[in-house]
Amino acid sequence: MSWLTKLDRAISGVFLHRVSQAMPGIALVFVIIIGIANFVTVVTRRLGLAGGWLSGGVELTELSMVIVSIAAIAYVWYRGGHVRVMVIRERLNPRVQAIMDAATALFFLIWIALITWGAWRMTMESLAVWQRTMGVRLPIVPFQFAFLVVLGHFVLVLLRSFIGFAVKASGHPVEHEGLY
Repeated sequence: MSWLTKLDRAISGVFLHRVSQAMPGIALVFVIIIGIANFVTVVTRRLGLAGGWLSGGVELTELSMVIVSIAAIAYVWYRGGHVRVMVIRERLNPRVQAIMDAATALFFLIWIALITWGAWRMTMESLAVWQRTMGVRLPIVPFQFAFLVVLGHFVLVLLRSFIGFAVKASGHPVEHEGLY
C-alpha cells in the first residue's frame, strides 16, 4: 500500500469522516436553538409580553438556519444521500458516469470555495467592527465563524470527492469513489 493511500485513509477516516459524523449534532444544537427561540417568541406574543426584544428570536433563527442548512448539505454529500436523477446516467458506462461525477464535484467545489472565500472576507470585516444584528444587537461573528468551519469542511469533502471521481474516471481503481 502506497504512502498516498495511507495518507488518504488517515485524512478521510480521521478528519473528514469523524467531522462528517458530527454534522448532524452541530445541526441539532442549532435546531434546538431555533425551537427555543420560536417557542419563546410565540408564547410571549400570546401573553402580550411582546416588545422590541422579541425580534431577537427571529434574528437568532435566521443566523442558526444558515448553519443548519450548510451542515445538512455537507453531511448529505459526504454520505452520498443526495438525490440523483438516473434517467440518463444509468445508461452510460461507469467511466462516463465517473467523469460526470467528477465534473459535478468540481463545479460544486468551485462554487462552495467561492462562497467560503466571500464568507471569510465578510467575517473579517465583521470582526474588525464587531458587527451585530440590527434588532437586538446579537453579535454576528460567532455565527460567521461556525459557518466558516462547516463550509471549510464541505470544501474538503468536495475536494476529496473530486479527486476520487477523477481517479476513477482515469481508469484507476479507487476505494472510496469520492465518498467515504
